Amino acid sequence: MIIRPTVWEALLIVLCTIVVLGSVALMVRAANAQDFSGGDLQRSHRARAVGSVSMVEATRATYGLTALPPDRVPSAVVMPGAAAGGEPAALSPRERAYALAIARVSFNEAGASEPDLAMLHAIADARGRLAFLRRHSRCVMGVLSQEQAYARPGRCRWTRNLRVDARRPRGWNEAIDGPWSRMRPVWRAHLRMAAEYVSGARQLIVCPVTPRSWDGARWRAQIEARGWTVLDCKGTRNLGVVR
Repeated sequence: MIIRPTVWEALLIVLCTIVVLGSVALMVRAANAQDFSGGDLQRSHRARAVGSVSMVEATRATYGLTALPPDRVPSAVVMPGAAAGGEPAALSPRERAYALAIARVSFNEAGASEPDLAMLHAIADARGRLAFLRRHSRCVMGVLSQEQAYARPGRCRWTRNLRVDARRPRGWNEAIDGPWSRMRPVWRAHLRMAAEYVSGARQLIVCPVTPRSWDGARWRAQIEARGWTVLDCKGTRNLGVVR
């Protein structure tokens, strides 16, 4: 004799199947995802002095940047929980997306400069985070196409594609940019630092007030001619500005 389930029993079976499949999918996604609250981020939360020899030398070798005077380089502060060995709060998916975005944008603007990362994070954090970055940094944030990125000067052709796993990004040209192996540890450290700022485990205030926006130092005359005031932000390669 064949026992046929009732309608309610059939619906219950379907519902249980959906729940099980959903749970499996979430477990697979969690296993494959790169979580900023784990891995390298959990291995190191000690305060790193801005402008450490290894970071500055790696950045100078790659970008040809000059070192900042010692009195212009502020020091970051690691919050008490992290300094005592505690971990920063785990980041939500949206916070992880923002940490990657602010790391990409700041790396595009100033390489591995922590003061610039701190300033750009303060600005974006006050003005809508991802939504603000999409308006301000259209190339790095992917609003412009990859073809448009190739046509623009600067590093956006590859900084827009910087990866969580630190593999060589699309657009990196070793004939022009050199070996990616030299840049990989610099980017990995910068991304970890961005996650620490987003989690609140790390803080650095470089401007007297939170800027409204930023721009390159070479545009200072044009910026002031448009009515913006340039702030005295310590250690940054970019200008923090307010109206």
